[in-house]
Amino acid sequence: MDTNPYLLIPKHFYDLLDDVLDCKHTHYWLKGGRGSCKSSFIGIAIPLMMMIDAQKGIYSNAVALRKVGDTLVDSVFAQLLWGIEMLGVSAYWKIKTSPLELKYLPTGQVIKFRSCNNKDDVRKHEIKLGVNMPSKGNVRMLQVTENQFENMKILCGKKVNEEKIGMDSLITFE
Repeated sequence: MDTNPYLLIPKHFYDLLDDVLDCKHTHYWLKGGRGSCKSSFIGIAIPLMMMIDAQKGIYSNAVALRKVGDTLVDSVFAQLLWGIEMLGVSAYWKIKTSPLELKYLPTGQVIKFRSCNNKDDVRKHEIKLGVNMPSKGNVRMLQVTENQFENMKILCGKKVNEEKIGMDSLITFE
């Protein structure tokens, strides 16, 4: 990684980044309106955590859910792509536009993007993801961009080495 992530986020997020990187909590509810930098923070944190996990032999993957599918490309996808570019690691990531996906090339870890207008859509994507789990690892990070998602489940892939899998290893940004 070419860039220190602390140089990319506002100072009031430093302690939060420390907390996230130390896996001290499983849920992070980031409050704030436009301009609060919460999306920028997540755009840095998720790819950073995936790359750090890869160095530890943990193959974590992420899913970003948004209620309005028409804005996926210009919102959460763009924000995570921005984070990858700002970290200076774009050469290690492959962009796929249909379906939307960012793939970490050294390990094959992915960030998937889905729109879910209602609970039925959440269930539909849960089933699809369960059938098409990544070949390595599990879904460890979840970004939810609206508050309408409830009762989400973790879907686990194959356990490797000392990797913990369970609700205590899922990190959710809401």
